[in-house]
Amino acid sequence: MNLCAVFSFAFLGYLVGSILFARVVSYFYKVDISKLGSGNPGATNVVRTIGKCAGILAFIGDFSKSFVLVMLILRMRPLDTISDADLGIAALLGVVLGHHFPIFFKFKGGKGVAVTMGGIAALMPGTAIIGILLWCVIFHATGFVSAASLFFALSLPITSFAFGYNMHSVVLAIAMAVIIFWCHRGNIRRLWAGSEYRFGKQ
Repeated sequence: MNLCAVFSFAFLGYLVGSILFARVVSYFYKVDISKLGSGNPGATNVVRTIGKCAGILAFIGDFSKSFVLVMLILRMRPLDTISDADLGIAALLGVVLGHHFPIFFKFKGGKGVAVTMGGIAALMPGTAIIGILLWCVIFHATGFVSAASLFFALSLPITSFAFGYNMHSVVLAIAMAVIIFWCHRGNIRRLWAGSEYRFGKQ
């Protein structure tokens, strides 16, 4: 029964995660984001190809879909047999999976940084604050969104452990970091080769 409930919340998260706000926003601008710039349906590509306002809307949408879902679970306390945090973790993993492989968009999704930020902000606010501040510092210092995202990912397991969150949350942080690094493997190669897109320099 518990396992069934966990999978149910993960599936709910998957459906929510499958709503890609970069695609939704680009639709209202009458363009297909998958055919512009890097082709990635994420806020960064929306900023590059459509504009800053559109990119901010895409980021807010992707951040909020995980934040709101996880916060609702934590506040509503839907089950007595499973901890709210564990249900939130299951839902967040579902959202991230849906964002990467969205059923509504032929399983072609984004890299999940904004989604991870939102879910972590709900589950582990201390970890999220440090990670997002680090993201801002690295981005403003280098102009590389990818580098900022990688440092954000790297901070997750370190700060979740340092703040004393439970083991399930620390494992989640490690999983999120691994996923972000995997999704940015192309960016890592371009950073190494010196060919990565750099805001403010092109």
